[in-house]
Amino acid sequence: MLRRLVALVALGTVLAPLLALLGQVAVALPAVGEEGAVLALPTGRRLTLLARGGSLAVAVALAGMALGALAGTALWRLPARARRLVRVGVWVAAFVPSYVHSLAWTAAAGEVQRLLSGLGLPRVPLRGWGMAWWVQLMALAPLAVGLALAGLESLDREAIDAARPLRSDAAVLARVALPMAAPLVAAGGALLFVLALTDYAVPSLFQVGVYAMEILTEFSANHDPVRASLVSMPLLALAAVAVGGALRLLPRVPQRPQAPGDVWVVAPRWPRWLRALQGAALAILAAQIVVPLATLAPLAAAEPDLAGALYAARREIARSLAVA
Repeated sequence: MLRRLVALVALGTVLAPLLALLGQVAVALPAVGEEGAVLALPTGRRLTLLARGGSLAVAVALAGMALGALAGTALWRLPARARRLVRVGVWVAAFVPSYVHSLAWTAAAGEVQRLLSGLGLPRVPLRGWGMAWWVQLMALAPLAVGLALAGLESLDREAIDAARPLRSDAAVLARVALPMAAPLVAAGGALLFVLALTDYAVPSLFQVGVYAMEILTEFSANHDPVRASLVSMPLLALAAVAVGGALRLLPRVPQRPQAPGDVWVVAPRWPRWLRALQGAALAILAAQIVVPLATLAPLAAAEPDLAGALYAARREIARSLAVA
């Protein structure tokens, strides 16, 4: 009973702002008239922005699911203590803001560009759809890997042990483990889609116009929450479809988490091509952590008065922590 009450309070707290906005829209809709339909139904330029933002979000979600599945299966074979450490590190990395990755990868791309220029090779583009996709993927990679690893760790170990004497480890992974973990991986992909779809900061930094920016532009121009809410209806509809699909998948997640200990009594033997893909996924995950540290740490160390800068921003830091 108490758990349900806490869940209802949490759900009400999360949905209260949305319900308040929808209530304002419902009250103002008769006065808005046909203009409301024009704002809510994207056409022309706004339809192009919606398609571009949606395609970017789909690409980020698909790449995130693939990265999460490959890195998750590689980390899944680690001993229990090592997996716990990796899990903590992955979730800590998930809280690094996306603009930090934007700064880091822009600086890294600039270094690569200078190197290529010295060799007489074509330069790496510092803006555009590709950079926006990569930075969004890097910002969301820890979340994708963490959810995939959680899905794998929720599997029934007895089912895997029973299948291993009958089939190769690769077949057990493809026919037993991944299908059982697929609901949580797919639900994680839906979450990645929603987060990428509603993000305007990273695409705008790389000069990619997306529909989420249109909502901010509308509110900045008119300071009218009703108009901004009407403009946001297409994104809200797409997000609702993704969330609804994720909620339908979650009940299919196995409800028998593994007991503490190693997953594999005998280490699995993956085929060479799978090990290569897993190695590439782990390298990308490592780059997600190393590149921001390698590019931004020297800049922070070069700051002559770092303590003074942090002290000057103490109120903003405290406010951010309070909001979080």
